[in-house]
Amino acid sequence: MLFLFPRHLFKTQFYSLLLMIFNAFIAAMMKILSGNCL
Repeated sequence: MLFLFPRHLFKTQFYSLLLMIFNAFIAAMMKILSGNCL
């Protein structure tokens, strides 16, 4: 399915997905850290 995307659109989708994963990771880390502190 990914190969159907135009190059620039694929890049945008990829980076947005990467950002989403990064944000989720940060949120999880914050949850773990706050859980450990409490």
